[in-house]
Amino acid sequence: GMDFSRMTTYRNTKLCSILTLKKWTKAFAGTSVTVNMVHPGVIRTNLGASEDWTGWFVRQVKKTWKTPDKGAEAPLFLATSDEVEGKTGLYYNEKEVMELPENCTNEQVAKEVWTLSMSLAGLEEEEEQSASDEGARTSSDTMETGD
Repeated sequence: GMDFSRMTTYRNTKLCSILTLKKWTKAFAGTSVTVNMVHPGVIRTNLGASEDWTGWFVRQVKKTWKTPDKGAEAPLFLATSDEVEGKTGLYYNEKEVMELPENCTNEQVAKEVWTLSMSLAGLEEEEEQSASDEGARTSSDTMETGD
């Protein structure tokens, strides 16, 4: 629509991704899989590229930003470093754990984002069973395709 903004869409996408961090962490609890998120820093990519005057300006500013090779350092650190082995559910600003602001930890909004994401992906989530329920499953067993 007329109110579309690339930067607002980008920020909202990042926020929605962060809001699902706890849910992904819970989904893989009890496994060897860890789930963390990382902001690799400001990276020189084609994101936001355009051919108008703003595009020219952004290209000039981006010359001061990290190269994609440098931007890969933080995600590689999280994937391979012994320093983070076994750590899960954390958000990293480059290679440092960062406390998330309140809007990134709102459990009600996170639940709504998760439910909408599952629906848009064509997946269903079964109701969670309490541990005392007969036949209780692990949280990683509660997702199934909607086929």
